[in-house]
Amino acid sequence: MNKSIFILVLILLAIGSTGKAQVTPGTPVENYSVIEKKLKKSDASITDSVQTAKPKFWINRAEALMDAFEVDRNFLLKGTLKVIVEKGYGVPKEPKTWQESANVFEQYVYDRVNVIIKDGVLDSYEVTKPLYENPIPEALKALDKAQKLDVENKSKKALKEDFTRLKRNFEILGEELFVKKDYNEAFNAFSSISLINEQSVMGGYVDTFALYNAGLSAYNAKRADDAIKFFELAKKYNHPEPNLYVLLEQSYVQKGDSITGVKVLEEGFKRFPNDQGVQVELINYFLTKGESEKALNYLSVAQQNDPKNVSFIFAEGTLYDKMGNNEKAEDTYKRCIDLDPNYYEAYYNIGVDHFNKAAKMYEDAAKIDVKNQKDYEAAQEAADTELSKAIPYMEKAHELKPTDDGTMKTLRTIYIRLKMTDKKEAIDKEIQAL
Repeated sequence: MNKSIFILVLILLAIGSTGKAQVTPGTPVENYSVIEKKLKKSDASITDSVQTAKPKFWINRAEALMDAFEVDRNFLLKGTLKVIVEKGYGVPKEPKTWQESANVFEQYVYDRVNVIIKDGVLDSYEVTKPLYENPIPEALKALDKAQKLDVENKSKKALKEDFTRLKRNFEILGEELFVKKDYNEAFNAFSSISLINEQSVMGGYVDTFALYNAGLSAYNAKRADDAIKFFELAKKYNHPEPNLYVLLEQSYVQKGDSITGVKVLEEGFKRFPNDQGVQVELINYFLTKGESEKALNYLSVAQQNDPKNVSFIFAEGTLYDKMGNNEKAEDTYKRCIDLDPNYYEAYYNIGVDHFNKAAKMYEDAAKIDVKNQKDYEAAQEAADTELSKAIPYMEKAHELKPTDDGTMKTLRTIYIRLKMTDKKEAIDKEIQAL
């Protein structure tokens, strides 16, 4: 028999005469009652001093709690076929169906979970009625007790296996909470993985991804001290994520310690010299501090790695402006325009540079003694010439952003100064219309 036909036959056999899929033994719905019985028995024995003195009791309790956490999560994997979901949970009485663009969605509402099917496969789910509230933190408490009671190390192997399983569950839980933006609880989940790794049975294992995720959750929860603690640990053990250095620097900034922050960035740059995130953060730091030369040095490295990044070139131009080197700034802005003919900021800045230079020339002209009429007129004419150089750039900037207030008012000032009446009236109408 053809293999695909054989699989189809199996699926058809799972569908009864009523046309509804029957729940398959060993699937979540079948396991609910088994797990519930284990947990009720464990809860009932929690006051039994004879039972609770045994490591095995706490190991069994931890395993039952993990079963409760995993029962749906191990079955409802993204991409699972709809027919498989129906084998595990049955066909819902009234599935809700809707369409988004070319995709068909179905919502299956069951007693304990809601499932979203997209184009015939599982897309997402939500556990609406867990078998046990917060089973994973409780499982950690149970394993901790088991380890303390296991003075003769007879349960060492079982404890290591269960701690390893529990770490994976905390990772899943942390990811779920992070997606829901419950960053405080996500931090508790990811940081618990580090607590597990510190247990003697784990042999000193270090999970830098768990450390990084704990730091990331703390960072998003605005818990700077916790973020610093876990990011520093991840850095100590060489976590391979360049963004670690950016986030650690920003965590120090949250604490008001920008000096340590920039040292972290420089360390990150040494380790990941080609990472754009670290480069940009360093450039921005030195830009805000007014240390143009250092910013230029890092910009130079960034441009070597990404020579067509117009943002880097524009940043270089603004630095030359700050350093008073307008000629070099204009050349740099023109490089931006060569790469992107519609780069508004470059046109605007060139126009502003000519405008400001002309303004200074008008000021100097005004200081000339009135007796030196020829010198005064020559200075005014030179200033007019300089101001006229701003026009094509400002007009192009206005074309690209026709509603920008600053650009229009600058143009209006130029037109008035150069007695360009028609253009002044036209820009006045645009301003009034807005």
